[in-house]
Amino acid sequence: MVDLSESSRKYMDTYINSFDKVAGQLQGGDILVVISIDSQSTTDPLMPINAAIPVFEAKNSLGQTTDSPLLVQKYKQEYTAGLDALKKELSGSFRSFVIEPSIGSRAKNTEIIGALTVAESIFSSYKKNENALLIMSDMIQDSRDLNLSRSKITDSRTSMIIQTEKDRGSFPHFDNTRAYCIAASALDSDRYFQLKAFWLRYFAEAGAEVTFYGDTLITF
Repeated sequence: MVDLSESSRKYMDTYINSFDKVAGQLQGGDILVVISIDSQSTTDPLMPINAAIPVFEAKNSLGQTTDSPLLVQKYKQEYTAGLDALKKELSGSFRSFVIEPSIGSRAKNTEIIGALTVAESIFSSYKKNENALLIMSDMIQDSRDLNLSRSKITDSRTSMIIQTEKDRGSFPHFDNTRAYCIAASALDSDRYFQLKAFWLRYFAEAGAEVTFYGDTLITF
């Protein structure tokens, strides 16, 4: 998930560097999907990348699986070269998308919560044993229904927000999911830690483990 709102433009280098780290770790069988965080995250999310990483198979000219050491080595080298090329292509596509998204009025708001419901649907569709959810955003929800940039975020307000989403049937559920909040920030330290507490609580109730919450992703 990548935040394309106007307030996020200063984080583009962080987004790109973080994506490159993730792309570099892709393996056969992985699924990589990128969706936008903007004013239409819930109703019409952009999905610039939806890629299935092929699994390595050593097959001969007849399409039959082979265990010949020479052929396996040859096909493995070809597979690795193809995988490296695919990783570079994905990084290039992501870079182009975030630098020049051409989304117009969609950039006015930051609908993180709406994008999370889309991410839940994507995970449900692929049914992987383990999911990684990367949210590249300052983590400041700014939508018509909820703006976290203004009033104080208390425990009671957090409970009310979560309960409201549950009552609407829009609260996401994540199984076997690690969440990474990249480029998280705020105007001051008090607001930063209020936002962090809010999202840690939100993801905990949604069933996800927040593995990283901060500025720049160091490892993945």
